[in-house]
Amino acid sequence: MKIEEAEPSSSGANGAGSEMPPASAELLRNIIETKTDEQFIEAINKGREVHAVMGKTELYKWTEVLNRCDEILGKAVVKNEQGNMLVDCDKDLSNQVVSVIRFTVLLFECTSSRRIYKSVDRILSLLESTDMDTLAEVLRLLQVMGKRSKFLSTRIPQKEQHALAHRLTAIAQCWSGKLRTVKMAECLKREPKLPSLFPFTYTDDKQRTITVEQPKSTKLDPETYRLTLKRANHYTTRVMRT
Repeated sequence: MKIEEAEPSSSGANGAGSEMPPASAELLRNIIETKTDEQFIEAINKGREVHAVMGKTELYKWTEVLNRCDEILGKAVVKNEQGNMLVDCDKDLSNQVVSVIRFTVLLFECTSSRRIYKSVDRILSLLESTDMDTLAEVLRLLQVMGKRSKFLSTRIPQKEQHALAHRLTAIAQCWSGKLRTVKMAECLKREPKLPSLFPFTYTDDKQRTITVEQPKSTKLDPETYRLTLKRANHYTTRVMRT
């Protein structure tokens, strides 16, 4: 979603942090001056070169850049006639999306007042991507969002918070390792028999192994089930291709 209007926070408006560090100002100027998507991607990729000296700025100063990023993400999540997102069908577009998300990570690490960020709807859609490079960068962005601020818990609507939980649950279930035991002969069947998704384990930020058992409810949430099945089918397809 495009940022319609952004204003400085009260802390930034009072003077502290209102001036951009030279490295950030130059990077912003170079990005804004680009005319094509290709030039834009090339410019934001250079952000990593000055990451260490960018300093701290307010996110609203990057509004024009964020809106151009949103346009690229918007193209990526459009679905074709087969129901597949374009990011999963176009490698050039996938590479652009990866660059955009990496730059967004950089901005979340080097800015304050992140409440103006409006592309969460695109990010949620990209969690359904079957392109592993794209998905990995999206997960990294969510990690930074959760680590650097309370953006995910306080700045996005409850509906989107629930959607985020559904998608992350589906990914966790599918990546639990159970599908690695599926044999090639089973993958070749029209309706392969997949192993039970539960229990699955993961390691938390304190290096503790957490085991998630089968929910007491006999009916899995429809949205979570749909996303999990989609990933499971994609995994078996990849096995068949290899």
